[in-house]
Amino acid sequence: MKGITGSISSNKTAENTRKQQVRRYYRIAVKPTIITPYLFLFISCYVSDLAHNHEAAGSNPVSATK
Repeated sequence: MKGITGSISSNKTAENTRKQQVRRYYRIAVKPTIITPYLFLFISCYVSDLAHNHEAAGSNPVSATK
């Protein structure tokens, strides 16, 4: 029985080590992969919005209606 308990506890330790490795991998590699497309989309929409607002602010509405 002592050998079985020992193997179970060592298995738990290996499992916890594996979980820590997965957490570390998730923190380093997966989160930036999830965030990057949204960040790119936000920046591109923001720049596009700035460009369109600049055009609208620069044009004269009176001359545009004539």
